Amino acid sequence: MQPISRVEFGPDDAGAFDKFFIDKYVEENNFKILSDNLFSIITGEKGSGKTALVKGINIFHKSKYTHIVNINFGDLSFSAIADRILKIHETSNIDALYLMVNYWKYSFVTEAMKVIIDNKKLHLLPIESDMYNYLVNNDHMNEHLSTRLLNLSDKIVKILEFVTKPKKNNDNNGLLGGITTADLEKIKNFPLKTDKFPALSSEFAEYLSNKQITILITLDGLDILRVEKREDFKKLQLIFEGLIAATYHISTSEKYSTSILLKSLIPYDIYLSLNPRDLDKYDEKSSKIRWDYYSLQEFLRKRITFSIDFKREVTFENAWHEIMPKKLSNTHVDLEENSFDYLLRHTLYRPRQLQVHMQTLSQEYRDINISSDMINDAIVLA
Repeated sequence: MQPISRVEFGPDDAGAFDKFFIDKYVEENNFKILSDNLFSIITGEKGSGKTALVKGINIFHKSKYTHIVNINFGDLSFSAIADRILKIHETSNIDALYLMVNYWKYSFVTEAMKVIIDNKKLHLLPIESDMYNYLVNNDHMNEHLSTRLLNLSDKIVKILEFVTKPKKNNDNNGLLGGITTADLEKIKNFPLKTDKFPALSSEFAEYLSNKQITILITLDGLDILRVEKREDFKKLQLIFEGLIAATYHISTSEKYSTSILLKSLIPYDIYLSLNPRDLDKYDEKSSKIRWDYYSLQEFLRKRITFSIDFKREVTFENAWHEIMPKKLSNTHVDLEENSFDYLLRHTLYRPRQLQVHMQTLSQEYRDINISSDMINDAIVLA
């Protein structure tokens, strides 16, 4: 038996740098299936491995795609965006979710255009020049996608304020607030059917198809978006419902389903809070990150065998018993219990929590062999 402190578990946050990530990555759960293009809406609890999945796709499945764009939404100002959209809804009676979906869809397509231009600065084809000019003219080239969402909602509020100003001899077709039918259509379809975008997006779809270009856009970091006030939860739902619906529409559209591929990593509790009827519709494109007993054993086996040289391939049991006792006494039921089973029961089957417990043991008992009573103490400390 050896001290657990000899094992290099690495950071418990997959977003942190880990030079040995490749050696410890696990696809024995359903990561391999989720890495394929069948599913575009990926759900999972915090600590289930959403960021690790994105990282794994970038390393192990990069060859499947022409380009990969990874977007982290840790700084998304969802409240400001939702406030603007709800203001538009209250003034115009246009469905708020419809607007949110439009903004997400537009943002996906313009992000795909950006990656093409970013990877081809010189000798642009006519369609590429058109894309470049459009992105520059609309300030999209150096704009984070979350900023784009905010700017889009800000623009439409300004349009709404302009068309609702009192006008002389105004013919509003019987609509309140001075909004004409034409104004409503403009607001409703912004920005997907505004100015040059409809023609440009169709040409772009044909360009991607002809050149057999596949662009993967991953969206992660959404676990950080939480609310303290109950009244703000509807705003959060609006952002996520729009994201999920737009992801589904792009992934099933005739235009982009084979060229703009999406992986939207959605917190599972938020996903469950949506309308059940909508969830049924999204089923074909959604799946949940799942870990089971054996995949979590493999998660630990790889970390243990990476750090401790066994001179051969070993089973989980061999690796586990090298650093942990086989049994411990469960004082609550006065029974001996398998040490791994006991630890696993306190993790909700989330790899991050399992790693936190192991790191706690490593930090608290450096260079000391672990005994069963230490495991009980680590559960409390973690």
